[in-house]
Amino acid sequence: MAAADTLARLYASSRLSVNFFQPSFKLAEKKRVGARLSKRYHAPETPCARLLQSDSVPDAMKERLRAVAITLDPLRLLDEIRTVQHQLAGLAAGARAHQHGAASDSEVAARHGT
Repeated sequence: MAAADTLARLYASSRLSVNFFQPSFKLAEKKRVGARLSKRYHAPETPCARLLQSDSVPDAMKERLRAVAITLDPLRLLDEIRTVQHQLAGLAAGARAHQHGAASDSEVAARHGT
């Protein structure tokens, strides 16, 4: 059970890191001319930035995203990810885990922001 809790902490921190701090390319257009395929991409943006620019996302959700973004620190998230990775490596090697419950997004955000 300790491994599952540790993985949940890793996924929570990783999800926040990817969605708020790691920009990615989004495919804008794909054209085929004969056998050649040509792709054009939008400028790289984080998934959070895309949601904040979208007209289909309600304003209340955008405010929640902004509130979470303000509390996050990318260096603390990276430290959390590395710490949890070391705990998982210890579990794989047979060490006993330090018991933590699975952290929700708000708990991880609170831990990193305040």
